[in-house]
Amino acid sequence: DFRESVEKLLGFDELDRKFFQLDSIWSKYSRLFGTCAHEKGKKINPPLREAYEYVAALKEEVRYLQNSIHGNLKDIMTAIENCPRGRQEAVDFQKAVCSLFQWLFIDKLRRRDDLKRIPDGSQIKDGVFEVEEWYTTEEEFGYSLQYLYLECKNYKKQKVKSKDLFQLFGYTLFAANTGIFQHIPLCLLISRRNPDTNDLVCAQRWRIYDKFEKRLILFLDDKDLSKMVRNKLKSDNPGEVIKGKIKEIRDDIAQHAGRYI
Repeated sequence: DFRESVEKLLGFDELDRKFFQLDSIWSKYSRLFGTCAHEKGKKINPPLREAYEYVAALKEEVRYLQNSIHGNLKDIMTAIENCPRGRQEAVDFQKAVCSLFQWLFIDKLRRRDDLKRIPDGSQIKDGVFEVEEWYTTEEEFGYSLQYLYLECKNYKKQKVKSKDLFQLFGYTLFAANTGIFQHIPLCLLISRRNPDTNDLVCAQRWRIYDKFEKRLILFLDDKDLSKMVRNKLKSDNPGEVIKGKIKEIRDDIAQHAGRYI
């Protein structure tokens, strides 16, 4: 069936699996449109005309979906930037950040609110995302992961503290020791201002990574989130921000091994 062959070319088996892979199918569109362009000036046979019309309609639908994603990202990022700092607005900041990650990686990460509360009920993670089965994160994030933890701190003036770092560290120990997850989660500690490289919390983060089976905790702030959104709007990799921060830690270990021992 000709329609099925076009759907296969466009990757509909992947699209049906989870939402839509907007970035990846643009190249597939261009290849088919290139075939149509090659036939320009010739008599277009019915199957090729059908392909052109079918793909043109799909392209318009994808453009609409992409514009919707971009619009949501802009609105959420504006809400984050305008969110007042402090305890009273902490929940608003947390919700906005988690929503932002949903839209940044809409076809690759699945939100798992059912895994936010640890079994004894004593603590609740701000955000938990699971990597879709079909997707591998090495190229986009520079790191192999199955789960992503978010912890959001909407401090008014101060930067993240040691207790925030060890809160996330405790979540990773719990996940590993109970066997809930196959891999140690990647953790993002998201605040309004990243700590300075010479702050104690950075030294403690380095030691956690170096001494405890590569438990990786990254610091992100408003500027990092804004850069991720800008990358997505340009059809670049939003995970490049995370990838760069992981590289910084690895480079720091290579250059200053033993500095924090």
